[in-house]
This record gives sequence, structure tokens and C-alpha cells, in this order.
Amino acid sequence: MPPSPWAMGGLMGKPKRIPSQMAGVGGKAVHIMGDMSAAAVVGAILLILYGVFMRYLLNNPSIFVDEISSYLLVLIVFFGVARTFGVGGHIRVELVVNRLPTKIRQWLRGITLLLGIGYGLILTWQAWNLVVSSRGFALKSFFLRVPAYIPQLLIVVGALALTLVLMGALAKHWQQLRHSRGPEGQ
Repeated sequence: MPPSPWAMGGLMGKPKRIPSQMAGVGGKAVHIMGDMSAAAVVGAILLILYGVFMRYLLNNPSIFVDEISSYLLVLIVFFGVARTFGVGGHIRVELVVNRLPTKIRQWLRGITLLLGIGYGLILTWQAWNLVVSSRGFALKSFFLRVPAYIPQLLIVVGALALTLVLMGALAKHWQQLRHSRGPEGQ
């Protein structure tokens, strides 16, 4: 069973150990992005509580709460996804897979990692196209007039980080496959 994100050092803490697919400078960046995601959860909760308080108790709604909480949601999802994968926190349904022979399981793992990398590359590319388009049309948010490409860049960075973590996991998986065949590569 992979360790939970809480076992990795907890909310906003230093990791006790960084998994090999998250090692190095990139892994530290992904760890920081995960911490930013956790902080954004707290920020979103506080912001929404403020919005509820202002709207229902003081009858003075704040127009910026919905917009900023939407930006925080994007940050939470796209900055948290790479770290969650890196520490083994994504849900896996292994009822059928665990009954397969080891060799088939290993190949399926490689195939799913390749599919994940493909998805990550497409998501990164499409998010980048969205950023370029939004910047070209000078799109801005309705209330705060924030250029739309700024929060959209969070999607690009998060998708790229996920893709890189998946590539690291594939490299680790490939090494394990090569070492499991023995020194002659049989």
C-alpha cells in the first residue's frame, strides 16, 4: 500500500521521503505545488465562509468571492494532481488487475503510464492554446478584470507537472522491468 500524502510530511510540512519519481529539483517543485494546493484549500474555505457571512448575515455580498474561489479551485486541482500521483494517492481499482499474471500487470502498468503521459501532453498543449487565445483576445474576468490567461496558466503548469511525474514513473517502471529480467536482459 503506498504511503498517504499525510505520511509524506503532512500538510505544509517537509516530506519524510520523496518517492523516486519525484526526486530532484522537479520533485521539490511538485512538492511545493502540492503545498500550494493544500494552502489554497484553506484559503478557499476561509474565502467562502467570508462570502457567506457577508451575504447572509450582513446582507452585503462580496462580488469577488465567486471569482477568486474559482481561481483557487483551479489551483487546488491542477497543482495537487501531480503530487497526489507522485505519492501514490490516486485511486486505483485493482480487483481484476491483481488477478492477472505479474508479466501482464507490468505491461498494463507501462501502457497506462504511456496513456497518462499522452493525456498530460494533450492537456498541456490544449491549455497552452487556451492561454495564447485568451491573451490574443485580451479576455478579462467580469468583476476583477483579471486577464483570463493568468489563471489558465495554472492549468498549463499543473498539467506539465503531472506529465513530468508520469514520465518519471514510467522511467522507474522501465528500470524495474529491466532489472527484473536479470543481468543478461532475458
